[in-house]
Amino acid sequence: METKTLTPGQERIIATAFEEWGRANYTKMSLSPIADRLDLTKPALYRHFRSKEALVTAMEDLFLRDYAAMHRDFQREAAKSGVGDAVRLFIRFQFRFFLDHEYYYIFFLSQMLRPPMGGHLGIENLMDGQIALFRRLFAAEGRPVPEAELFTRLHFLYVSSIYIAVRVFIDCGTGYAVVPTLTGDGVREEIEKAGRFCLGGIMEDRAPAAWTTRGWR
Repeated sequence: METKTLTPGQERIIATAFEEWGRANYTKMSLSPIADRLDLTKPALYRHFRSKEALVTAMEDLFLRDYAAMHRDFQREAAKSGVGDAVRLFIRFQFRFFLDHEYYYIFFLSQMLRPPMGGHLGIENLMDGQIALFRRLFAAEGRPVPEAELFTRLHFLYVSSIYIAVRVFIDCGTGYAVVPTLTGDGVREEIEKAGRFCLGGIMEDRAPAAWTTRGWR
């Protein structure tokens, strides 16, 4: 997925927009706090982005570039695994992606993940790749899944793995985004909980009582 080359000034504006708007859960998307934070006038900011919509589009492009890279890394690692291990890997990659990119989670939740799932072209393209991967994995285990059911299962995996993470990335008391402070054991515990739940939904049989996060890095 290609994105336009950004100038250093555009990169600073985008990073500031993710933080300033993310803190407000994208309920307030004025350019004023971004300009103030960067000590820019509004006209100076408009020289970098011709409109607020152009800035939001640049944010979407950057998010999708990074999110697509995460999917490629996941698919390379999951290509020779079983379905269950692929589910675990996806949850691990997804959690790590949002932990490594501050304010991406609330951006995804509020700006990209609108119903119906996959309504954004970039998300649709990523889903197509996931469907192809899991179609091969299910077939390799001798239990091919009808296309409509496969989409439903992967829809469940995406939505569940995102919303289970709410308590990690959202302050449940205020409803606003937070930068997680989880480390090692805390991350593994959250992934284990998400894994048990998602395995139960995507597999025909019930998820095991416990599973390990072997290979965690």
